[in-house]
Amino acid sequence: MRLQEAWMAGGVNTAVIAIKGMKSKRCESSVRSALSLIRGVKAVDVSLPDGRAIVRYDAEKAHPSQFPVAIQAVGFQAEVLAQEPV
Repeated sequence: MRLQEAWMAGGVNTAVIAIKGMKSKRCESSVRSALSLIRGVKAVDVSLPDGRAIVRYDAEKAHPSQFPVAIQAVGFQAEVLAQEPV
């Protein structure tokens, strides 16, 4: 889902997460899966080269503080860099 489409869906916020320790596509996939399991997450884009994830989520169901916790649970360091309501 493109960012513009997510915004048009209404009620979708965006968070940018910095991730340390990803070394392969498998790492990228693990992070994507962990974030996708969080209730309220609408879309996840993970970039191995950038060491970042962009998470689109329903703020009534998810909170950005949940994202680093989920990423840490699969073995990587993470922190929220930015969040923006739509």
